[in-house]
Order: sequence, then C-alpha cells, then structure tokens
Amino acid sequence: MKRVAITGANGFIGSSLVKSFTNSGDTVKALMRKNSSQELIDDKSLIIEIDYTDKTALTAVLSDCDLLIHTAALTKARTWNEFQRTNIDLVETIVEVLNSLEHTIHFIFLSSQAAGGMAEKGRLAKECDIPKPLTWYGKSKLVAEQIIKDKCSQPWTIIRPVSVYGPGEKDFLQYFKMVKKHLGLSIGKQKLVNFISADELCDFIQLASLNPKAYREVFFAHDGKAYFQEDFLDAVIEVMQGTTFRMSLQEMLLYPVAAVSELFGAIKKKPTLINFQKIKEFKGENWLCSIEKARRLLDYHPQANLKKNISDTYKWYKEHQWL
Repeated sequence: MKRVAITGANGFIGSSLVKSFTNSGDTVKALMRKNSSQELIDDKSLIIEIDYTDKTALTAVLSDCDLLIHTAALTKARTWNEFQRTNIDLVETIVEVLNSLEHTIHFIFLSSQAAGGMAEKGRLAKECDIPKPLTWYGKSKLVAEQIIKDKCSQPWTIIRPVSVYGPGEKDFLQYFKMVKKHLGLSIGKQKLVNFISADELCDFIQLASLNPKAYREVFFAHDGKAYFQEDFLDAVIEVMQGTTFRMSLQEMLLYPVAAVSELFGAIKKKPTLINFQKIKEFKGENWLCSIEKARRLLDYHPQANLKKNISDTYKWYKEHQWL
C-alpha cells in the first residue's frame, strides 16, 4: 500500500488520480488550494486544503508520504508571469521541500507533450530529442522539468502526456456541446496526433509509481495509436448518434477568432480556449511521439479504445449535467 499525495486534486487529471489510487487501496491525500471546487472528488474526507507556498505546511503534509504526484498547473493564462508563478515557481518550492525531507519520496511531475514541442517531419518525437516548445505553456513546463533535473535530490519521474480527455475535462467538452447543437467543426487540414484518456494516463502513472526503473527518467505517454484529428470528432458524433452538419475552419481564420476571444478574455480577465498561443500548436505539423521507452522500461502496453472512452465520457457529462 502506497501513501500518496496529489497536488491539484480538484482538477481533471488530479481527481482522476485520486480515484485511481484510492481504488487501488492506497492512502491518498488530495491536496488543493482553499476554496477550490470539490465537485470532482467523491470522497471529501481525503481533501486537504493547503497553501502551496507555505513550505512548513507542505513539509508536514509530505512527512509520511512515499509518493508525490504534482498535477497542479495552469494550462491557459493571459501572461507569461501567470505561468511563471504557478508552473515554475511552485515547482521550485516543492523541490526545496522535498530536498529537506529526511525520508525518501518519489516525485512524479506531470509535464506535457508541449514541453518537448513538435517532432521533425517524418519521425516520432522521443524523450532524448532537444525540446522545442512553441508556447508559453510548453516553455513553462520545460523550465520546471529542468529545475527538477538540476535540483531535486529525491527520485523523480517526469511524464509528458499528450492531449488528455475523459470525465471532468472541459476543453474536449466543447466537441460534445457542438455536436449536441448538430455542428461538427474541424480545423485546417487533417494531421496525425496522439490521444490518451484520463484512465489510461492513471494506469501509466501507476506503473511508474515507486518503480526504480522510472527514477530520473522522462516519458511520453499516449494510448499507443496515431489518429487523425477528425477521428475524435467522428467518435463523438457516433456515440451521440445525432445528425450533424460538418464544416471545416481554415487555419487562417483562427487569427480573427483568437483576436476576438482574447479581447473578451482581457475584459473578463480570464484566459480563453482559443488564443494566439494556442494557434501556434494548431499550426504544428507533427505532434506524434514515441512511447517505446515506456514500453521497454515500464512494461506499458496500452490497448487503445477511443470510442469506448468517449462513450464513457459522454455518459459522465450527461449524468453530471454538463451537457
């Protein structure tokens, strides 16, 4: 039985990990900031509200844990400074606390494919490639990775998942909302990409947890299959069984959409889903990566099942009245 602390436990991936490790019989501490939404956590008794900048509080929480999974992060922000405070400064603080502990604790950092950036044309990105992040988000994750590599004295593992979908996720939810309105929108020319569901990512992290073969290693994570971007939309349409009007938005039209979106974001002082940073990723030509390292070291052999996972996600959205 593992003693696990999970930061960002109120979030989509964090809450999925809380459920996964709890179901495995592990002792879980679900860490989140005060006043965070708790709607994705089933067992409220696991919740510990904490100020992540309080090193004394962090030290106390981690004093009896043998695994820390750090998922707390910003995926969208209006400025680089916002990414700096949450995605970089917080990691620096956590590393300092981990280094001060007298016992061994495995630190798993949830990074992103965005930290590695695109692969060169005609090949899969590998963990040993020179990272070339395109966005502030990817760059902030890469800086955090380097802090861990350079400064963390505890055993660490960095995991770079590709796009993650599943129950509780809000960006992919937009596909379901469009299809509910009988609209199927795709963007630009179709490119090959990788996906991973939240449950598949949890399985991956379980394999890495307290596994000496994962110590001081970086791993890409996906479900083992390459998809066309439109495959996700096709599966949503099939699962929802609705009549859908299909249309394609040219990439060049994303710029005026992003301009309007960012204007509204500035007025509301909130980051938006479509923005100029995100367009850099939309325009990327090759977002495929290799999981051969995980297959070899972690015995990770996923069985891709996009349609079933999307069906389960759709049921969750309906049950929780998100659709």
